Amino acid sequence: MTSSRRLRLSCVICCCCLLNLAFNQLLLKEESLFVLEHVAVAHNHNPVQNNVEDRHYLVKNTSLWASGADARKTMKVYPYKIPLVQWTEETERYIAERWHSVQHRRSCNRVVWFQPWFWGITSQIRDYIDLVIISVFTFDRTIIPQKWHSKWCPDAHWLECFFQPLQGHQCDDVQPEGKQTQVLTELGSNTSFYRLKYLTRGSALLDDHNRLFPNEMWDMLITFHEVVFRDPEAPHAIIDATLLKRNFTELYYGLSLSALRAILAKVILQVRPKILAKAKALVEEVSSSHDNDKKPFFAVHLRLTDKKLDEGITGSLALPGVSFVQQALAQFVQITKSNPINGTLLVLSDDPRAIDELREDQELGTSYKIHGLSDVQAFFREGKDYQGYLKDGHTYMEKQEMFDKDPQAVYDYYESVIVDAMAAGLRADYLIGMGCSGVSQLIAQWIGSRERTEGNALSLWQEDLA
Repeated sequence: MTSSRRLRLSCVICCCCLLNLAFNQLLLKEESLFVLEHVAVAHNHNPVQNNVEDRHYLVKNTSLWASGADARKTMKVYPYKIPLVQWTEETERYIAERWHSVQHRRSCNRVVWFQPWFWGITSQIRDYIDLVIISVFTFDRTIIPQKWHSKWCPDAHWLECFFQPLQGHQCDDVQPEGKQTQVLTELGSNTSFYRLKYLTRGSALLDDHNRLFPNEMWDMLITFHEVVFRDPEAPHAIIDATLLKRNFTELYYGLSLSALRAILAKVILQVRPKILAKAKALVEEVSSSHDNDKKPFFAVHLRLTDKKLDEGITGSLALPGVSFVQQALAQFVQITKSNPINGTLLVLSDDPRAIDELREDQELGTSYKIHGLSDVQAFFREGKDYQGYLKDGHTYMEKQEMFDKDPQAVYDYYESVIVDAMAAGLRADYLIGMGCSGVSQLIAQWIGSRERTEGNALSLWQEDLA
């Protein structure tokens, strides 16, 4: 940010002090639902230039799954219209530079080596971004995953099988050392080295936001209006984030974490060139038949197979299918007052049969262009392995038997998850998905990052329709 921008923003903030006091009194008296009119302060200075008036946002009757919670976290559904969070290109530059300065230090100091928990690939991504937020941005500490190689990814280790390098080489010749800890706040100490066996349940940042969320950095970006909370009823009115944080703390942090994850999905999760090329090829293929730019392009993620094993909210959810998609589209019409008929459904599923069901449905199959992405069945050389996968989902791919017998199938499967999610993020206008699924969350974050808008505002979650 330039000095002139800082000076101008300081003047604006000072001019609004009296207004803020008055609005604060109104907020303290408000005992019912969150009333945006009581918080909104219209500023002439508005560096975020998103085309908010030309876009439909899904900011009512929603929960905040794009914040990164998993199935074991109980998420609140907000029945009223919630704020819209957006940010500037300068925000992305600042966060990218700060990330690089910590992860590419000149010497190996202030480091946490961590051992990942190996479950679904997008859940591992969610774990990693959790730790990035806590270690890099809150505690200024480099994070380095312990070396891990496998038969199915012999040329790289862990997430770097799919993404560009996530740290520098300053610790390449240093053996992991230091105290073993599970207490995340210890990463803020002056101790040079820690070791961490990391397993998140996707809620640490929501539950302990005062200590683990990078409040100093985020507050600074909000102060200079590089990150803004908007009134969805009056998109050019900026909401006073200080009052929102004070009076609606859970909502504020849920939205802030969703926005920060979308930014990090853009600046950190840079896929390898061959994966990006495959995603772009898929986008080009499906876009060629989407001949009406005025109609929405939906990414639809149907998570079947092993999702019921995740416990938590998944136990009460019906397996998604035709009725779920129909219900989501009806909700879209109700919220936006627009007609999505003749739009496109870009369908991702861990069970290819679900895509066929959508195509064969008389209503959906004739009213929408329906495209599937990667064919999971094509990755398996033996029919029994495919049947085992349909029964056990991605946990089947984690069996040592599959690693030993067909490591290429394991890699192709995991790569397809990233390719399909990236393709959806590059092209879709909206997501219809399962909130507690890491795949759906990643798609929402990538869609949001493209528009510099937090992902919940562009998503319909199955949990909210149940």
